[in-house]
Amino acid sequence: MSDLIITIQLPDALVERAKRAGIQLDTQAEDFITLLESQIRKQESAQALRTIAEQIQALPEELRPSLEEIEAEIEDYWAETEAKANL
Repeated sequence: MSDLIITIQLPDALVERAKRAGIQLDTQAEDFITLLESQIRKQESAQALRTIAEQIQALPEELRPSLEEIEAEIEDYWAETEAKANL
């Protein structure tokens, strides 16, 4: 694990609202890590989709799947994933 110290400057009004809500700002590191991981996954997923789209566009026209075929493949994938999760 890397040691990284992050200093965040928050608006005074936000700090006051957090205090009134009973939120301890100094204990929010796990929430920050979870948010960061989520944002990274979204960016990685978006990049993977862009790569797939570029690969599809690079195919000759007659080999490109239709939108319906792509949607069917995605639906099949999610159905398989759900079935595996329910085992």
